[in-house]
Amino acid sequence: MNAKFSSCEIKCAWKNVYLIFVLFFLVSNYKSKAQYCTPSGGFSACALGLNDFWITDVNFAGTGSTFSYSGGVCVSAAPYYLNTGYQGDVVEGNAYTLSVSRAGNSYNTYFNVWVDWDNNNVLNNTTPFVENIASNLFLSAGGSLNATTTITVPLGVASGIHRMRVRVQYNVTNANNPCLTTGQAESKDFNLNVISGCIPPTITANVSNGSICEGDSVVFNGNGSSVSYLWSNGIINGTQYFPVATNTYYVIGTDINGCTGIDSVSVIVNTLPLFTLSVSPSEICNGDTAYSNVSSTDSLTFVWNPGGFSGSSPILIPAISTTYTCIATNQFGCSDSNQLVLSVLPLPIAPVITESGGVLNANATGATSYQWSVDGNQINGATNNTFDAGSQFGNYTVIISDSAGCQNESSIFNYLGNAVYSIKNFFISVFPNPFTSEISIQGFDGIVEIELMNAQGKVLLKKVSNNKIEILNTVSFPSGLYLLKVKSEKELINSIIVKN
Repeated sequence: MNAKFSSCEIKCAWKNVYLIFVLFFLVSNYKSKAQYCTPSGGFSACALGLNDFWITDVNFAGTGSTFSYSGGVCVSAAPYYLNTGYQGDVVEGNAYTLSVSRAGNSYNTYFNVWVDWDNNNVLNNTTPFVENIASNLFLSAGGSLNATTTITVPLGVASGIHRMRVRVQYNVTNANNPCLTTGQAESKDFNLNVISGCIPPTITANVSNGSICEGDSVVFNGNGSSVSYLWSNGIINGTQYFPVATNTYYVIGTDINGCTGIDSVSVIVNTLPLFTLSVSPSEICNGDTAYSNVSSTDSLTFVWNPGGFSGSSPILIPAISTTYTCIATNQFGCSDSNQLVLSVLPLPIAPVITESGGVLNANATGATSYQWSVDGNQINGATNNTFDAGSQFGNYTVIISDSAGCQNESSIFNYLGNAVYSIKNFFISVFPNPFTSEISIQGFDGIVEIELMNAQGKVLLKKVSNNKIEILNTVSFPSGLYLLKVKSEKELINSIIVKN
C-alpha cells in the first residue's frame, strides 16, 4: 500500500524536525546552565515572521560600568530564550541607570530583570539580596520601546560573575517569575561581573621611635582616610606599647565605606649592656685606695657616680662607706646600671705623745699595736705604748693600729732631753719640757743663779735662789725655744727648753 503525502505535510514534517533539532542544540549547549530555570512554551513572534518582540540593548550607565550589550536581532529559530555569553562589569555599592530596549511594534510591554546576587542558582530570592530588581516596567501601546530604572549593586555582594536575566513580554502583568511560561516574549541571560566597590584607603603606619632599647615604649599611630585602625599584637592605636623584640607590626585601616587598607612599620629592639662590677678590696680604712673593675664582652662606655668618673677601672678613695653606681652605654645608645658597695672603716684616734722623766707615753683607745719612730726612722723593738727616750732627743712619732688593721699616726713630739743634770752630786731636774705656763726647777742645794733667755740671747728672767724648788712663771712668754742657765759657784748647766 502506497501512501501519498501532500507538499504541506512534507514541509510541516521537515519544519518539526528542524524545531526538534534546534531544541536539542539549545538544551545541549546550555546543559551546563541547567541549574537555572529555562523559560518554555509560548511562541516566538520572530519565528512566525512577525519581526516583533526581541531585545536589542541592555546597558548599565554609571561609574565603573563596562556593561553595554547591543545588537540583538530577531531570529526565527525560537528566540524566546538565549544565553548570549555577554559579560560586563559593575562595581559593588554603586548605583546605575539600567536601560532595556526592544524592537518591533508598539504594544503594551512589560520588562523584567533579575540578578542572582548570592549565586545560589535561583533568580527570584528576596533575602539576603533582593534579586527581582526591576519588575513590570510598563510601556504603553504606542510609547517608547525603552525602559529605564535605577539599580544599586548591593554592598557585600561577592566579587565575580553573577547570572542576570532580562525579559520583555507582551501585555502580561505581574510576571515576576523568571521561569514563567509566557506568550509573545523573549528572555536573555547575561554574565554580570561584580567588582569590589572598595578603593583601598591610603594607610600609613607610624611609630614614635623605630629603634629603641629593651624596656622602652613606643606609640603606634595609623594615619590616612580611615575612621578606625586595627593593629597586630593587640596594639591600640595611639596608646603606649612595650615591644619585647625586633618585629614588624601591621595596621588595617577601615574607612566609612567599610573598605580597608594595610601598612606596616618595623621596630628594632636593641639589647641592654651586659656587664658585672668588682672592687678590691671591698673594705678599706679611711684614706686608703680601692680598685674597681668592669667585666663585659660588649664595647661599652662608663660613667661612675658619685664622682663622675669614666672608664672601666677607676681608683676609688671614699671618705665614708659609699654605694657606687656604674652606668654603661653600648653602641646602640642603650644604657643600664649596676652597683657596688665599698665599705670604709674609721681610723683609730691619733695618739698624743707626752713625756715624763725621759719616758714617752702614747696610750690610745682601741690601739692593738704601736710602732715608734724618731726623725722618720722606725725604732726596732719600740712597739709598746711607752718608749724610754733617755738622752736620745729628736722628733718622735708613733703609729698605732686597731683590730681592723687601720692605722693612725701621732703628731711630732720634739724631745730635747730629760733635763736631769748633776751638780756636786745633786741632781737637778727641769720640767716639764716642753712647757706652757711655768717651769719647775728642783733638786739643787745651796745658792744658784737662774737665767732664762730667748733664742736671740736676750735675758727674759733672772733670779738667785737657795730654795730646793724654784718655779718660773712663763705665761707672758711666746712659744719657741729658750735657753735655761742654772749656775752654782763651780758649775754651769745650760738646757734648751721649748714652750708650746
